[in-house]
Amino acid sequence: MAQNLSSAVMQQRSEPSTSFDYFGTPPWATRALLERLQIPRQSVLWDAACGRGFMTRPMSEYSDHVIGSDIQDLGFGRVIDFLAENASAMINARSNWIITNPPFKHGDAFVLRALELAEDGVAVLVRCAFAEGRGRYERLFRDNPPTMRLQFVDRVVMHKGDPPDPDIPLPVWDKKKRKYVMRKPSTATSYEWMVWDKSRAGQKTETDWLDTKRAELTRPGDYDAPKLPLAA
Repeated sequence: MAQNLSSAVMQQRSEPSTSFDYFGTPPWATRALLERLQIPRQSVLWDAACGRGFMTRPMSEYSDHVIGSDIQDLGFGRVIDFLAENASAMINARSNWIITNPPFKHGDAFVLRALELAEDGVAVLVRCAFAEGRGRYERLFRDNPPTMRLQFVDRVVMHKGDPPDPDIPLPVWDKKKRKYVMRKPSTATSYEWMVWDKSRAGQKTETDWLDTKRAELTRPGDYDAPKLPLAA
């Protein structure tokens, strides 16, 4: 049986890594998905690329059994290579849903592996451009089309490292003014949730919008975790 988020499965550690491709997920983006899916609370949820837990923590608001793992030790969850053959055995639990923000270059492999391991469904947070490309279509979407594509209405702001609070200005270098200016974090990249609900397998892909406002899904302390130093 999977353990609760507060248990040893989700124990925090203090050794930061400084050389990795890590883009933390704003917690509200995970809540938007789970408000939509309404997964039973007794379900086991597995975040297989948990990073520093910014997606895993809000998952625990919707399930009593949440597992977090990552290929690198970022101070949160278990250290597990999700693409390894023994990944499922290492968590010592069945998983109803695998919900994660996968590394972009391994996104196809993550989805295919998750579809093998999850009993009820898979959801991945990806760039909207993830749907493009002949190669990815032939490797993934042709035989395994998602049951839902959920497009965010509010922009999901993700930068390298921990997610920034989009309401708090940060110093940004202005090339024209040749000085630092204070601006709220933003991004030109758009994101969506792709969902594979196994109870709806074989149905045509549904496209819809996640129109819940970011402010309504933001909680005090969402961005309060100590910031992780990153290499440039």
